[in-house]
Amino acid sequence: MPTEGGEVRFHKPCVYQLISGSGTQTARSYVDSRYVLKGGDQIGFEIAAYDARKALIIEKLSPS
Repeated sequence: MPTEGGEVRFHKPCVYQLISGSGTQTARSYVDSRYVLKGGDQIGFEIAAYDARKALIIEKLSPS
């Protein structure tokens, strides 16, 4: 996305839900997602189907 200061690039967000695992281990169930331009200067998320009974965690990961 172009801005006055240069181009801004958004890396794909990391979206997941915690699911129970064996013992003390907790596994993650990743949910497909992406950023979307909502108009004007707003950015939102488009998120695939997920279990609405569980918390949805959205993390911003640093580019590697």
